[in-house]
Amino acid sequence: MRRRIAGPATGLVAALVALVALAGCVTIPTGGGVSTQRIEQDQGGDGTIRAVSGPDKGMTPSEIVAGFVRAGGGPQGGYQVAKEYLTSSLQSTWKPGAWTLISDTPVAPEADLSPTAAAADFSVGLEVVGLIDATGVYTAQSAAQRELSFHLVKQKGQWRIDRAPDGTVLRTRDLGSIARPYDLYFFDPGYDYLVPDLRWFADLGGDGNLQRIVGALLAGPAKWLASPVVVSAFPSGTQLGGPPIADSGEITVDLSSGVADAGALQQARMLQQLTWSLRALDVHAVSMTANGLAVPATEGSSANGSPSVTYEAIGSDGKVFGAVGATGVNALPSIGADVQSLAPTAVTLGHDRTTAAVLGTGGVSLVTPDAHPVVDARSGLLAPALDPEGYVWSAQADPGSLIAVRGDGRQHAVPLTVDGRLVSIAVSRDGTRLLAGLATDTGSRLIVLGIQRDKDGAPTGFGTPLEVAVDSSRPIIDAAWVDAGSVAVISGEPSGLDEITEYELGGLATPHGVVRAARSLAAGATGSGFDAVRVLLASGQLDQPSLGDDWQATGAKLTLLGTQQ
Repeated sequence: MRRRIAGPATGLVAALVALVALAGCVTIPTGGGVSTQRIEQDQGGDGTIRAVSGPDKGMTPSEIVAGFVRAGGGPQGGYQVAKEYLTSSLQSTWKPGAWTLISDTPVAPEADLSPTAAAADFSVGLEVVGLIDATGVYTAQSAAQRELSFHLVKQKGQWRIDRAPDGTVLRTRDLGSIARPYDLYFFDPGYDYLVPDLRWFADLGGDGNLQRIVGALLAGPAKWLASPVVVSAFPSGTQLGGPPIADSGEITVDLSSGVADAGALQQARMLQQLTWSLRALDVHAVSMTANGLAVPATEGSSANGSPSVTYEAIGSDGKVFGAVGATGVNALPSIGADVQSLAPTAVTLGHDRTTAAVLGTGGVSLVTPDAHPVVDARSGLLAPALDPEGYVWSAQADPGSLIAVRGDGRQHAVPLTVDGRLVSIAVSRDGTRLLAGLATDTGSRLIVLGIQRDKDGAPTGFGTPLEVAVDSSRPIIDAAWVDAGSVAVISGEPSGLDEITEYELGGLATPHGVVRAARSLAAGATGSGFDAVRVLLASGQLDQPSLGDDWQATGAKLTLLGTQQ
């Protein structure tokens, strides 16, 4: 999976800012006029840490508040510069890592107080477009209003803050430079796949984030991925025995004694989780100790980061179903003819390329080399999904109509308890998450839900949904998985110019231009990221990404574009 760093070239900042029209600021003055002092647009957001400065002698209360908020963008030395704006007592209790607000609202403190004033109160209002919590989980906000209250006193003749909220404030352009993305990895319940859980941590420099990454991994997945959606190999209650030690790209992580008592396979799985989760730190080797004693490195954990998808596109030209090549559609061995015989309008191809969920004139069928029984004969069905456990997911527009069914015909009702009308469904290739597009009375929604299963792998329900911050004013035409950590969406408008956007789960959005009259999209060739996304137009033309945000025709003409698991 590609990890993009926010910057002018990526378009990430523009996409996030587009979520909300920021409208000034709010202050509660205690007297006098109001003057606005913006936090300068400095060099943050270009892949470097922002340079911040401490208080100068004789600063006014308004300058102290603005300087403190700005200094929150300098995490070096444990936010040492920001702490210089605080009284000595508050310096030891202020918790900058409690949360991070993402806001582009200018800081507008009130006018200066009388030189004889002994204390001052300030309230700074912000329109917030995102929030990073203490565990690094990022959540987009829809123009949420937050008010930060400060109290200042004079300390040795200089104004200092003696009461301030925990946490810091960053701008959207700081995501990717000051706050950096890190994927933590957990397992699907069968330990076949590693599932990413994106977190954001301020770049403390040196080995500062090493301990935060390992600590967050031991604490477990984000709420929406909580067990039984994904699982961790680490025994419950596992703690760091001390700060991880990094030496020339080799990292040693000391853990509590329960790690030594685990079996060899479980220890191998723990080591795989650690190794994958620390990859962003340019790590060459990872080893574990338990209470200072080495844990032998063993083999046996072979979970994949993401199932491999071989072909870039699969589909039908109205006569043949199979892989889309430069000279046309090449019939898929084993099941291609059976799929085509069902007059398909939507197809999801299984990872083994010998099964497919097909929507045709008779409903949804599960096609295998031996048979193609109808598993859902209801009317008005959406394009079906297929998971690695062999379950076909099928639904009508009613979210409560969602079922999962295997070839034996046994149906498992897994209704979605959400308002609106279903537009699309798709299951992640590791089988842990459902992507659902919705049309509601208040606009479009895109949610991702962790799939809960019983001991036999049958779906039983869902965890807490993750809301993807799509433009609610634009109807969703289709949505699909790009890779294990990102999804792509086509959003339409009456003019026929349809936007294509990529969303990192727990991260940012990347716009990828527009096409005219899109019907569907799909992604393939795992490891190629968004370059492997294909879009089918109403005309039958199949488009692929080109330079910048442009799209170009592949030369293929299709009646349907299939999805690959």
